[in-house]
Amino acid sequence: MTTASQRTPESPRTGRDTYRYLRAGMAVVIVMLFAAIAIDSLPTDCWQNSISAYYYTAARNVFVATLCCLGILLIVYKGSKDTEDVLLNLAGTLAFIVAFVPIPLPDNTGCQQVLPTADDRSAAISNNVGAVIVALAVAWTITAFVYLVDRESRSETSRWGNGLRAASVLVVAAFIIGFWWFPDEFEATAHWVAAVLIFVIIGAVVFINAYLAGNQDMQDPLKRERYRRVYRVIGWMMVGSVAGAIAMAVIGRLSHPHGDAWNIPIFALETALLLEFALFWTVQSFELWNHADRNTLISRENQETLAPL
Repeated sequence: MTTASQRTPESPRTGRDTYRYLRAGMAVVIVMLFAAIAIDSLPTDCWQNSISAYYYTAARNVFVATLCCLGILLIVYKGSKDTEDVLLNLAGTLAFIVAFVPIPLPDNTGCQQVLPTADDRSAAISNNVGAVIVALAVAWTITAFVYLVDRESRSETSRWGNGLRAASVLVVAAFIIGFWWFPDEFEATAHWVAAVLIFVIIGAVVFINAYLAGNQDMQDPLKRERYRRVYRVIGWMMVGSVAGAIAMAVIGRLSHPHGDAWNIPIFALETALLLEFALFWTVQSFELWNHADRNTLISRENQETLAPL
């Protein structure tokens, strides 16, 4: 019988390499999405009003696959702090809503679009979102069970993280309530609401990383300050892009209250947000190439002085 002392210790590279692939994967799937859009649009110079509108083109499968991949990657990725982890889990969950609730059908078929009937769209939303809700119920049940029976595996939580955890439950509950009791409103707005929330959340994650990077006292000071500034720049770029997207959506809704106002020309804004998202994960990949997370770059003494993230 093999004793504990005879077991081969786990390689320290296992966790580090896994994190490398997770971070790089975020950027790679964005490349896949833009490649599908280019392949669909360049030959005929036919561009949709928004990236979300490519759901109704030949790029549909890649569009849905990209969002599902991002959802899984965001959920699996363990944030350096509890708050970051909670935010990433919520963003990953919302990515499935964006994937499975397409934008409302346009009044007229656009170039290279293949539109389903309204009934087919509603049936697909009911099936796919229903499946997501079932999966969430199973995941939460397993999580609760593991938490109760395996005390040693419990992750350390924080005051801010617990507050956001409660808020996340309310956000997901709101989507579920909308799905069951307000289906028309859900089908009309869930895609954009979830998409905006994702980018707001990722923006917050970027600023959290800027804060943590600035406190990495076990890293070269010049390198530490350089990355802190880069993350702050990316964060403010995302704030500007999200604000622009919200403003355009509101203006479109006010000017066309009964029309296809959500599907307004926001291709450039969506592109900017996705590029900023990919840039954030690319920068993190380089900075933390030899580290699983940021905790290895912050001394225990400095950890105790940080905000309760």
